[in-house]
This record gives sequence, C-alpha cells and structure tokens, in this order.
Amino acid sequence: MIKYRSGLIAIVVLLLSFQKSIAQSGVIGHESKKATVNFADVANYYKAHPLARSRRMPFNEDEAEDEKPKHRPGHGASVHLIDKSREADARSPRISSLPASPAPADTFVSSASPGDIIPPDTHGAVDSQYCVTAVNTDVRIQTRGGATLYDINLDGFWASVLPSGTETFDPRVFYDQYNKRWIMVTDAVNGTTMTQSTVLVAVTASNDPTGVWNMYTISVDTTGASWMDFPNVGYNNKWVTVTGNMFANTTSGLGGAVAYVIDYATMRAGTGAPYTAFYQGSSFSICAALTYDITEPNLYAIETWNGSTGQLKLWKFSGPVMSPTMTAIGYPASTTLWRSDPPGGFDGNFAPQATVLPLSLTAIIRFGVRIVFSCLIAGLHVVLSCGGNWIPMLLRCKTGLLMILQTQLSTPILPLL
Repeated sequence: MIKYRSGLIAIVVLLLSFQKSIAQSGVIGHESKKATVNFADVANYYKAHPLARSRRMPFNEDEAEDEKPKHRPGHGASVHLIDKSREADARSPRISSLPASPAPADTFVSSASPGDIIPPDTHGAVDSQYCVTAVNTDVRIQTRGGATLYDINLDGFWASVLPSGTETFDPRVFYDQYNKRWIMVTDAVNGTTMTQSTVLVAVTASNDPTGVWNMYTISVDTTGASWMDFPNVGYNNKWVTVTGNMFANTTSGLGGAVAYVIDYATMRAGTGAPYTAFYQGSSFSICAALTYDITEPNLYAIETWNGSTGQLKLWKFSGPVMSPTMTAIGYPASTTLWRSDPPGGFDGNFAPQATVLPLSLTAIIRFGVRIVFSCLIAGLHVVLSCGGNWIPMLLRCKTGLLMILQTQLSTPILPLL
C-alpha cells in the first residue's frame, strides 16, 4: 500500500454550514464471485497443508505524495467554524495538543509479520469474546485474554474467492456491535502486472468469527487498466462502504478515488453483494464512518481536503439501499493546520509504522447525526469512545506486531447538523 508520513497532528473539528450540492448517482454492479467458508475448517486445512509464502512487491511509500490532488480551499457558506472566538487565528498555523489517553485496560501482542512484507498493514477488531487481527500475510483469532485460537495465511483465508494469479494486501477487520457481525475487507492484485485488481469483502453469518463467513469478490477494473490501493471501510445498518485510491497500472499517476456502497443485508444473508460505485476524480482516501447508531439512515464520509487551511471534506451517502446517491455537503475547518511530513522528515529506523492524516482519518457516528474524527498519530491508531463504549486502539509497528488495546475516553461529540 501507499502511505504518507506525518508528525504529531492535533485536530479540532469544527462545525460547518452546508453549501448547495448535487447528489451523484453511481454505477450499479454485483460480485463476480461468492463463497461460504468456515474459518476453523479452513485454518485447520492450511495448518496441515501450509501455503508457500509469497514475497509481495514492495510499494514505494514516498513517491505518491506528489500525486495526491492539490485542492483549493473551500470558501463562503461551505466553511464555518464552531468556535467564533477562534476564527481570527484559523488562518495561522499554531501548535496545540490534546489530552493524553488514559492507560489501556488490556494489552497483548497479536499478529506478527515475518518481516519480508513492508509495510505489514496491521489491522484488527475486538468484541466481548474475541480479538481478530490481520497483517499482509496472516489472519489470527484470539480470545480477549490473548490466547491464540486460529492462524491462517491471508491468501488462504480468501482462497475461495481470490482470482488466480493475484495476491492479497491491505486487510481491514471490523466488528459491528449492533448486527453482531464481523466484517473483513482486503485488496488483491496481480503483483507483477498490476492487473486483476479486486476488492474482497467477507461478513460472518453470526457473532462467531471462528464459524461461517460469507465472501464476495468485486472486480475493480475489468479492462486491467487500473488498480485500487488502501481500502477504507465504513458502515451503517444499510450499507458497507469500501473506498480506495485508483492508480494506473502502466504509470504512477493517481486516478482519483472510488467508493463501493454495498447492500449490507444481502451480504449478511449470504446471497450476494450488489453495490453502487461512485468515482471521484479529484479525491484521495475518502473514509466512510463507522456508524454506531442503528437508526441513522445516512452514511457520512470524510477526506482531508486542504491541510494549509485546515479543511476536511464531508460526504453523504443517502437514499434507498439499492439506489444510493453521494453528495458533497461541506468543508469542516480545523484551527490546527497539518502537513504531510514532519519538518525534519522520518529516518528509516523510525519504529512505529509511519502513516499520515490523509490516509488515516476515522469517523464514528453515534446518537443521531454526531461525529468524531480521529487520526493515526506517530503510528498510534486512536479511536475515540462514544457514549461509554469500549473502542479498540491499534498500535502499528514496522516489525509487524499488532497490539490490541481497550480504553475508554470522555471526549465531546460534535454535532453535524
């Protein structure tokens, strides 16, 4: 995957008023493959019949910053500040910091990378019983106490729907506490030709990740001209939305962002993954919200828009399940500006996996239309808690070790209007 690097960034998210926007209709599609597998059975099979570990193509993590679209700041009624007293200093960079997180309630080491896949792209989620984590080589299920139940090669987990000649990367794992389902998303591509780009999506049939998973393959570009990198995932009760950045496979040029808005109920039922795809040619790393409100009809998404003016961009997916629209609805403004690299840069021995705000925004919706933004700071993925919920925190390291933490924060939740 392609990442960008950042120093410590403190963001204060501010309220916006909305500009008139045009709702965009997307392109309707459906999965190219589907399968139902039992995690324990597949893990036990590959334990007895190990897959040869392939050495994936290393992605250059420094080139793509120049390819990211340079956006002009939003103006007028589309940008508003929550605290009018701060409006005067909103145009000037300033140093600020947020309160330190309380100590974690629990911590243990989970998935480990063999070290030949850089970066390891660690991810994971927890519920009351299980911890499910993934790196670019493996998926692991543990108890909440850290005992390992099952390990499986990432390609092996997806083998039933993985196109021949492709390999997996960028795994994402989530737990939907309302529908009691686990969700996993992974990219795949032919690492030599950069063709056959696909998005792999799986949803459990119950709250047990060691049991049945319904799996689906979505073809990104059947012409083979482009491939998708760095999936971000969000969901509400209607959709699971997977977004990513598009790149031409013959050049290094960025081709904008894509969003697949997939019928969640149909995936849970195991009958298919019908989707509506939206293409945004000037966007980069759109991130849909993890919606912790089962009654919220809309799915919101954000992306960084202009760091020099402290602006994000806010999107909304709305409408019927099978015919959603995508609408840009404004630019939340931050009083703290950001940049893609720290002033002194990163040296090659920097311990945490270096990531940056444009790739690592997370949105959480809860209690009606309310939102919390968080970001990866110096390699620490901090997801703020909402309404007293325990929310996972992930510590990402270049060594491929993933630590799952549980913490509880008292953080103000800002309304969206």
